[in-house]
Amino acid sequence: MQQVNNVLLVDDDLMSNIINKKIIQVSKFTNNVAFYLRASEAIVYLKKLLTIKSADFPNVVFVDINMPEMSGWDFIDELNKLPEFPINKCKIIPMSSTISGESFVKSKSNRQTCDVILKPLTFDKIGMLNANYCGVYNLAI
Repeated sequence: MQQVNNVLLVDDDLMSNIINKKIIQVSKFTNNVAFYLRASEAIVYLKKLLTIKSADFPNVVFVDINMPEMSGWDFIDELNKLPEFPINKCKIIPMSSTISGESFVKSKSNRQTCDVILKPLTFDKIGMLNANYCGVYNLAI
């Protein structure tokens, strides 16, 4: 499996972040996984990385759609407002425990998002993501 450099998890559930981090690392998708429980804190972190032009900027961001304060869609909207956001180098992967048709439409209407992934994250989903790096496969399995 080819590794990506860095992954960011944004989910308000601590246990989900810990489990997803372990799945990502064990699958050898990457060893470099950061996570935030609040989308607003993740935005601050990403802005900082952009400001210092850090090589640690994530290639993939998994974001929970349903979070308090700032939803995953709000998070993606905020990223789209950043003029220096590296659209060609970072894919956003929305995740949710329930997925509506509206979620698929939203994910397809954004240049850097891939299909919405149905939680929980699994080794198979990471494998498909790696094989296609957000290609044609529907990851909502």
